[in-house]
Amino acid sequence: MNTVHARRWLKAAAACDFQGSYAGPLALLEACAPLDCAWQGAVSGAGGSVRLLPRPLVATSASVRAAAALVLGLKNVPPPAANGDWIDAAWDTRKGSWTAVRTGAPKGKVGPFRAKDFAEPVNEALARFHRLNPLASVRRTGEAWSLILERPLPWPLFLRCDLSAAFQPRSSQLSLLLRDAGVTALDFDGEALWARFSG
Repeated sequence: MNTVHARRWLKAAAACDFQGSYAGPLALLEACAPLDCAWQGAVSGAGGSVRLLPRPLVATSASVRAAAALVLGLKNVPPPAANGDWIDAAWDTRKGSWTAVRTGAPKGKVGPFRAKDFAEPVNEALARFHRLNPLASVRRTGEAWSLILERPLPWPLFLRCDLSAAFQPRSSQLSLLLRDAGVTALDFDGEALWARFSG
C-alpha cells in the first residue's frame, strides 16, 4: 500500500472499531509520509492489534527516521536496514499503546518451506495450504516464524483455507476492511497468528 491507501485503511479500521484507538499507527504513518513509503499492514487473529511495516525504502531519510523514532518512543534512531524492513510495529487498539517494535532487518534463518520442519498438527495444515497457495520461503526465529507466499492471496480466498480459522472471530470485520487486499505472508510470533497484507 502507498501512504494514501494505508491512511484510508487505518481510518476505515478506526471507523469500524468504536472501542479501539488507532492514534499510534496513524501518527507513525504521518511521520513517515514525506518519503511516500510502500507499506504493509498485518492483522492478528487474536484481535485488538494491528501492525505496520514500511518496506525497505523507508530508511532513506534521517529526518523521517528521527520522526518515526519519536513516535515509537525509541531512545536512539536506528540505522537503515540494507536488506529488510526497517520497522515492524505492533499496536494494541484496546490499550492504545505499542506492544512490540522491531527495527532493522528481520532476524532468523531463511530457507525453503518444508512441512516436516513444523510440529503436528500445524505441519499438516501448512502442507495443505502450501499445495493450494505455494510458499516461497520461511523465516524462523526460535518459536516464531514467517511464511512468505509466492504471490498475494486475495483475502476472500484466504478465508476458505484451514489456516484462516484463527481469524474467524473477526472475519466479518476483517472482510469489510480487507476485501480488496492480498495476503502476502503469515507470521506466528509465539502466541498469535498474523496475516500480513498489501493493498
